[in-house]
Amino acid sequence: MSKQRILVVDDDKEVVRLMRAYLEQAGYDVLVAYDGDTAVHILRRDKPDLLLLDLMLPDRDGYDITRLVRSDPVLAAMPIIMLTARVEDTDKIVGLEMGADDYVTKPYNPREVVARVRARLRSQSAAPPQVLRAGDLAMDVERREVKVDGRLIDLTPTEFNLL
Repeated sequence: MSKQRILVVDDDKEVVRLMRAYLEQAGYDVLVAYDGDTAVHILRRDKPDLLLLDLMLPDRDGYDITRLVRSDPVLAAMPIIMLTARVEDTDKIVGLEMGADDYVTKPYNPREVVARVRARLRSQSAAPPQVLRAGDLAMDVERREVKVDGRLIDLTPTEFNLL
């Protein structure tokens, strides 16, 4: 089984260096981005297992990236943990309501963040997938829908069951 990949996005190189060291020590592959555009490129190219995301980035804010992830059918189920200096309750509420799975304020203990990553990935792997994917085929078991290249395929109940 391959290592799980974590994308760490923060414009503070020291924060990225520290989190990378702790996550690699915990056995994860770590991808890094120091700005929002690079983060979006890595998200689309590598499809990491979890996103650690700062809110205040030079070109795009973390809210914009969260919206993008949650609206992308391939990335939507990816856990997002916001790591940010924004400590106001309203910031936390907005972050969680926009789609973050967790919200950690700076300064933080890197070991706690690793524990939160581990817990998020554990709960993610315990839940059955909502949409099964194979190449260009996407099968939503709950809705009983099949899409190829994003186009809905009309199937009878028997045809769906055979899949």
